[in-house]
Amino acid sequence: MLMCVRAVVMGLALVCVPASGWALTTTFIDGVDGVWSPVAPANGKVTVSPDGSRISWGRPKSGRKSGYVFDGTESSGPHDLGASFDLGKFTHNNYVIYGGALKAATLAVTITGRLVDGLTSQDFTVTSVFDIIHDETRNRQRKCPYGDKPPCGDLISFATNAGLSETIQFNGVSYLFEATGFLGGFFGGNSLFSDENRKNSAFLQGKLTALNAPPPPPVSPVPLPAALPLLAIAVGSIGFVSRRRAKA
Repeated sequence: MLMCVRAVVMGLALVCVPASGWALTTTFIDGVDGVWSPVAPANGKVTVSPDGSRISWGRPKSGRKSGYVFDGTESSGPHDLGASFDLGKFTHNNYVIYGGALKAATLAVTITGRLVDGLTSQDFTVTSVFDIIHDETRNRQRKCPYGDKPPCGDLISFATNAGLSETIQFNGVSYLFEATGFLGGFFGGNSLFSDENRKNSAFLQGKLTALNAPPPPPVSPVPLPAALPLLAIAVGSIGFVSRRRAKA
């Protein structure tokens, strides 16, 4: 961004100086993909689809297993640093099963895009890992743990696993993609309540976070324009003439 000042006295030209040496980093997203991995199944077999976007478990009662589906978003942006945006649509297929349920899983989300700071840009491909905790409730109980009525629904919670996530290095700053919550979810968006015997969906959102402060912009001496003393003399002369006219 440039700050421009036009000097109308002495015929000086338009002078532009930088208003700031550092611009706000923005993010453009080209695509998002997710791959599931089971961490802690209770009992029974857990199946992951060949492309990794689906995970299912349990012996179905009506031919439909319970499971997770993640459909990543397509291109979006620009997104300001620290602002939340959609990573993809998360769906829990919540059906009656036997033989135990999933307790935890990881979702490795790979994001491709471009960082722009107003002066330079950088393409990136980075993977962030989200830990998913699944609370499979008993369908028939006198009081459901989350305030609904039988058959009791489940609760899905998540957290960013920064230790398994990659960072982006851009202009001396390390950036991390973090999950910020389920849009419309519970407990500040950190959890998603899932009704029994249906598909329950919400958009998983994330943001780009700077892990360290950006370096200060370079400071360079500003030379005094050669015409500036002449301008000062001219302005002073105008004031002197004005005062003499007032006395006359």
